[in-house]
Amino acid sequence: MGLHSVEELVRSDNNSQYGTKKTHFFQPQLLNVLLFAYTFQPEYVDEQLFLTAAMENKVPVVEKYLTDGGNPNAADHFQRTALHKASFKGHVDVMKRLLEAGAAIDKKDKLEATAVHWACRGGSLPALQLLLDQGAKFTYRDKLHSTPLHVAVRTGHCECAEHLIHCGADVNAKDRDGDTPMHDAVRINRFKMIRLLMMYGASLNTKNCDGKTPMETLYSWQNGAKSLMCNFSQEKPNQ
Repeated sequence: MGLHSVEELVRSDNNSQYGTKKTHFFQPQLLNVLLFAYTFQPEYVDEQLFLTAAMENKVPVVEKYLTDGGNPNAADHFQRTALHKASFKGHVDVMKRLLEAGAAIDKKDKLEATAVHWACRGGSLPALQLLLDQGAKFTYRDKLHSTPLHVAVRTGHCECAEHLIHCGADVNAKDRDGDTPMHDAVRINRFKMIRLLMMYGASLNTKNCDGKTPMETLYSWQNGAKSLMCNFSQEKPNQ
């Protein structure tokens, strides 16, 4: 939360259902509390506090850690860095400061996901744009051999998916199971994503490791669900 956000919150409180009299009574205290929360800097920031601050958009705490010589690539036990966390949350100001301090833009976590993967998972287009503008690669694969486009499709973030495609992402890239983004979109009924992928030339005939096209995958899943429901219905005792 930036200082302008604090002021906006106070202004919105002025128009609240409680009325002018109550707002005038609480406004100074509210403003002081919010300003203190935003500007507070502990005397010492360790790695855990730094990583939490990156996730929670506490820029002064991040700044304190970096100014004191902290490692911008510090990571948790999943090898997720502050840049991974800030990218997922879309905290662009934190991301900019981390990159200025030398954060590795394409560093991978334990599942081999990069900050670009995390920005797509969180659905933050500004975060994704910042990373790509700073030279991050959109071709890196995670442990499932998924591209950032696969991740954007699975999580339903059309803006991120379209931006990746505009930047040159392969709409027919295959993951570890041979699934393309279209396989994923069809399987989980991402209708807007299906339309987007088709508009940019995604193939409907590419086969995965099971030898199935996106449409055949859909039929297989539907038939499997239908069979399961029929069996359950037959086995269910009469009430």
